[in-house]
Amino acid sequence: MKALLLISILFTGAVITLNYDPAKPGLTILITRNTTEQEMAQVIKGANELHMKIVIEEAVYDEKGNLSSVQGEVEFPNGSTGTFTSNKVGKIILAQNINGTTSIKVKRRLI
Repeated sequence: MKALLLISILFTGAVITLNYDPAKPGLTILITRNTTEQEMAQVIKGANELHMKIVIEEAVYDEKGNLSSVQGEVEFPNGSTGTFTSNKVGKIILAQNINGTTSIKVKRRLI
């Protein structure tokens, strides 16, 4: 039986979760509007350690230091790539699922 290891690294505005099964690794990164510039750097560093490359091409932070818009690229551990952009960041979810499929979901805030 293969063990499933769940590791979560929680930052104030971002969560990196790694569900690890050597045969079927899964990885989810959540970036929210509350993600600060320092937290974004931690997310990128943590993702790189998990063999996931995130490149932020442009990020704009408001006067409170919160993420208001972002544009970037991601390369997942399985080699899949994609881009994401939002000018009213609500949530950005970058995921490589347990079955190996990848997804990028961008949810804009309404206000």
